[in-house]
Amino acid sequence: MSMWNKVTGGLRALLHRRDDEQDMDAELRAFLDASAERKMRAGMPEAEARRAARVEMGSVESVKEEIRGAGWETAVEALWTDLRYSIRVLAKAPMFASVVVLTLALGIGANTAIFSLIDSLLLKTLPVQRPEELMQISRGPQTNPLWESIRDRQDMFSGAFA
Repeated sequence: MSMWNKVTGGLRALLHRRDDEQDMDAELRAFLDASAERKMRAGMPEAEARRAARVEMGSVESVKEEIRGAGWETAVEALWTDLRYSIRVLAKAPMFASVVVLTLALGIGANTAIFSLIDSLLLKTLPVQRPEELMQISRGPQTNPLWESIRDRQDMFSGAFA
């Protein structure tokens, strides 16, 4: 099945949920009838054949849930349901919603600032020609521990983001 068919089939399932439920019911009934018919041809009485077919298939609702959970549209529908519920709950408590939004904004802003600092100090090379040939000159055997730490981290991360 091509990707386009999966996407269009999922969108159709999202938009036509009732039709799909009716189709699923009809298909499961047809499966039960066909299974019972095979068992009756093998010599079982009708009532026993129908019961055996239901036992063989299992719970109709569990089979439906398994079929519904097979596609991506179930995750999208669950996300949409959760989003609507979250909006309703936050609308009932505007002060709490304000605190949530402010906390998220501060957290995202702080993470962005910290990553920008780490990116400029540790991940990007210096804006000079051949930065890998830069050397630190010092008097005697002492070196700057901050410079060593930065250089070690650059070596560690250089392959990860290249």
